[in-house]
Amino acid sequence: MADQSAITEYFSKFGEIKDVFVPRKEESSFRLARHRGIAYIQFRDWRDTLKVLSKVHYMKGKWVS
Repeated sequence: MADQSAITEYFSKFGEIKDVFVPRKEESSFRLARHRGIAYIQFRDWRDTLKVLSKVHYMKGKWVS
């Protein structure tokens, strides 16, 4: 699973990123926070979002949609 810095690094080639949020799910038995498999990326310019959506992405062995 890609962490926040890897996501920022990859998607910054499409434009300036304003924010990246990677929600985590707390595991009750061990109180560990695990990735949920999703991330939210906000670009400074909305047109950069269109650039990202117009391509297929592959990160860390997984297809990203």
